[in-house]
Amino acid sequence: MPRRLLFLPLVLCCRILEITLRVVRRLVPSSRSYLFSLGSDHATIVHHHLLNFGVPPRLKAPVTYAEKMSWLKLHHDNPLANICSDKIAVRQYLALKGLVHLEVPIVAIFENAAEIELNALPPRFVAKTNHGSNFFLIVKDESMLDRAHLIRQFDTWLSWDFSRWFAETNYRGIKPRILVEEYIEGADTMVEYKFLCFHGRPRFVSVITSRQNDTPVRSVYDMDWQLQSYGSRGLIADPVARPRPANFDQLRDIAEVLSRDFIHVRVDLMVVGDRMLFSELTFYNLGGFARIEPEPMNEEIGSWMDLSREAEYAQRGRNIAGELDVSGPG
Repeated sequence: MPRRLLFLPLVLCCRILEITLRVVRRLVPSSRSYLFSLGSDHATIVHHHLLNFGVPPRLKAPVTYAEKMSWLKLHHDNPLANICSDKIAVRQYLALKGLVHLEVPIVAIFENAAEIELNALPPRFVAKTNHGSNFFLIVKDESMLDRAHLIRQFDTWLSWDFSRWFAETNYRGIKPRILVEEYIEGADTMVEYKFLCFHGRPRFVSVITSRQNDTPVRSVYDMDWQLQSYGSRGLIADPVARPRPANFDQLRDIAEVLSRDFIHVRVDLMVVGDRMLFSELTFYNLGGFARIEPEPMNEEIGSWMDLSREAEYAQRGRNIAGELDVSGPG
């Protein structure tokens, strides 16, 4: 019997549980942080792996890309990953690497939503929390913004422990704050470059366009800018091969510099016109449950992660974290 058929009843139970939890989280907001965790990181990982892959993860002897990311969540205590997951503190790491020029300028930092004064902000800005993913607002006209709604939204986001959603332990312990950044003019033409890096080596890049039009498309290239047939589920595949960017070598070199200290990280960069900008470091691609198609690529990508070097990278992370001053705003 195929392995997925064997676990089908368990997958159905997980789907019922997931629907039930979504209803409870919506009705009882205060329960969200706890219920997202299902009680433990291990249970959360097994639950989401079953939902995404139809089988439980082999955590004792991980093989696939997702299994190895899950193993790292449970066993890799790296304070540098924690610092670099904080959208404010990561700027110290950029400074250490001599890449301050890639930062999107900071407009303001707030400890809580009640501190936000729209009159003190520019007409256009981007506001986000520092302790998670997808907690952001793009404001193109401040005069159209309802401050009360803004405060309620950020109060909700700040109350969530993002590390519990998919057991992304790199977010754990980050003090939630609000970061307001400069709105980048020309963002409608932005191209995103998401480099998947393993042991400091960029292996391929996911190129995303048309994000601002709500119909983003994606194409995947190797480091020789050869279009690849594989990718993760979610975005529409770009039907047209894009020309190699004139600044691709620079982008690749930046990704290499920012990934050297980690077993695996996705280095997210943005290009607007001729301006290159840092977006974020993502340690668990798609929450750690990226399902790559075609299927054999899940094991091939997993083979690029050498978990026997975990202690080496954890020590390196502790050493570098000790050099960084993360007491300030960035």
